[in-house]
Amino acid sequence: MRRYGLSSLPSVEQGAAQGDNVFFWIMAQRLSTSLRIALCAGISLAQFLCGLATVTSASRMAYAFARDGGLPFSHRLRRVSPAFRTPVAAIWTVALLGVAFTVYAPVYSTLTAVSVIFLYISYGLPIALGFLAFGRTWTAMGPWTLGRAFRPVAALCVLGCALLLVVAMQPPNDQSQRVTLGALVLTAAVWQLGVRRSFAGPPQGVLLAQRPPYSGVT
Repeated sequence: MRRYGLSSLPSVEQGAAQGDNVFFWIMAQRLSTSLRIALCAGISLAQFLCGLATVTSASRMAYAFARDGGLPFSHRLRRVSPAFRTPVAAIWTVALLGVAFTVYAPVYSTLTAVSVIFLYISYGLPIALGFLAFGRTWTAMGPWTLGRAFRPVAALCVLGCALLLVVAMQPPNDQSQRVTLGALVLTAAVWQLGVRRSFAGPPQGVLLAQRPPYSGVT
């Protein structure tokens, strides 16, 4: 294992001294200029496509919430362009918020940590709510169910998510704590100050069936 590692890393001590720049330092030590440029171009393209997929997913969720009145300025965010047949306002809002976030937290490790934190919050929250509602208000299970094993499994999942959140907030990613806390406080404030009065939840049953068909503009 040590021999395999040293075939890429000229010196463990020198590599450790490079800090966050160690990846590019190793490439400079081991790869030709043309191969290094090609590899960096491929990585940049992959990162761009990942970012594009994230904007697509987030803007679609923003549009869906706005369509049901679940966001501030929903009447604007839910508009669909008749020319492009996409929610232009929601897409640009998500993209600009992403740029603003990189300005506030320029450290890549902090951006990664915050993304992981919110991802696992989105995983753990519905599981925790299901744990509380199971057997009480949630009695009709789907075609596949864990039965009585659901609560123990759900508890392990929530504990696992909580552990990952704690790890993601450790140094040098201390700033992720402030970002997460600030986002949660802002979300609670927006909800209490107005959204809860206008958002009745996503339409279900008869209301969903009565929704007008897509016409290009909402």
